[in-house]
Amino acid sequence: MKIFLILPMHLFENNKYLQQMDKIYIIEDFSNYQHKQKLMLHRASMKYYYDKISKNNKNVIYIDYSNINYDKICMGCDIYLFDPIDKPIIKKLSKYNIKIIDTPAFIETREDLEEYRNNFTNKKNYYHDRSFYKWMRKKLNLLMDGDKPVGDKWSYDKENRNAFGKDYKEEKIKTYTNEYITEAREYVNKNFKHNFGNTDNFYYPITHEETRDHLRKFIIKRFETFGKYQDAISKKVIFGSHSVLSPMLNIGLITPVTIITEVMNYYNKNKTTSLITTEAFIRQLIGWRSYTRFIYIYHGEEMMKMNNLNHHNKLPKSWYNETGNFPIINDMISKVKEYAYLHHIERLMIMGNLALLLQIDPNEIYKWFMICFIDAYEWVMVPNVYGMSQYSLKSISMMTRPYISSSNYIKKMSDYKNEKWFNLWDALYWYFLLTHTELLNKIYAFKAQINYLKRMDDNKKENYIKLAKTIV
Repeated sequence: MKIFLILPMHLFENNKYLQQMDKIYIIEDFSNYQHKQKLMLHRASMKYYYDKISKNNKNVIYIDYSNINYDKICMGCDIYLFDPIDKPIIKKLSKYNIKIIDTPAFIETREDLEEYRNNFTNKKNYYHDRSFYKWMRKKLNLLMDGDKPVGDKWSYDKENRNAFGKDYKEEKIKTYTNEYITEAREYVNKNFKHNFGNTDNFYYPITHEETRDHLRKFIIKRFETFGKYQDAISKKVIFGSHSVLSPMLNIGLITPVTIITEVMNYYNKNKTTSLITTEAFIRQLIGWRSYTRFIYIYHGEEMMKMNNLNHHNKLPKSWYNETGNFPIINDMISKVKEYAYLHHIERLMIMGNLALLLQIDPNEIYKWFMICFIDAYEWVMVPNVYGMSQYSLKSISMMTRPYISSSNYIKKMSDYKNEKWFNLWDALYWYFLLTHTELLNKIYAFKAQINYLKRMDDNKKENYIKLAKTIV
């Protein structure tokens, strides 16, 4: 018997394999996810998908999270499924006769990734900006002029670092409701009532058409300012100029092909004004997103065992209840509780930055990221947390430096100005540099700070140490 398994991240609109199957199982294998918004997204989208594919396929069976029995479903059958890009799931299913199919969630196939990897003599030297992103641009012929990038620059990242101006006004955030969302809210509140997060409102599309409409509205209303403001932070702004497509993209409600097609259609009609923002968006989609998947496939398990900086502190309980020493962190946690979302700079340069300065065990911060974000999956978060945010890798050259900053970065990129807690943040920053001077002295980007630290007045240095040690 031929069986097709549809997991929470496999809700692709066009699935040519279904008609060839004897049975199709949609399986709620999501009980390890924590945030109520994420559980609502999965329940609502999967129930919608069940109704959608049942119209044209017989023997579609829905299995909720409490009734999963893979032995009963899979034993003695030929099992087909799209690549979940999840090592624990693959390990769990490996005892059956499974056929894993390349996922439409990415443009590049596993074979493509192997081809890229084989270009390296030393398999552990992968530099995102120097290799993977350029390779993808060339492979897909995106923003290319022959063998050169359009505009003669591969990246306009330095032009993507503007704070919101005083006149920036975020459009009203849409809330979604329909029969699937209503049922999902009741389901989550009944079965996961003690989980983190809120369910009063719901902010994400759960159908393919809603997601396409979400993309079109982003391109019309916010795309032109995405590049300019993608790094901007504000206590008053939730989504800003970001697309917020990742929750739907990561579960199959839209594919990279569809997104790139729409974005490039817009670019081709607006070349004189949209090169910088188009490059910024493409870089996140086919550069960083695909790169993290690549790194996870080849090094994910290895990464999760690394703690290069030897950090072992526990995550403060205040990271779940907004009662910590830093109002900016409390504000971020309030956003997370309501929306299960922060944009990439809020995750990296606020939450990840402080976790690094507090010398939190990378396993602790990984767990928090996995609990809190609606678009969090192992393939996303392992490279982003262990590799980038917490700089915990020892034998894999994923990043050239740790991403930390003093309060100066926050002043520059946000509307937090002259805050009382800046001194505590700065104390943590300099204490981190003191703790890891030997390592950071070898990194060019930190030469100036280390030299300044060596010249710092002893009393000032001692005051920073005492202050930092009150919470580290």
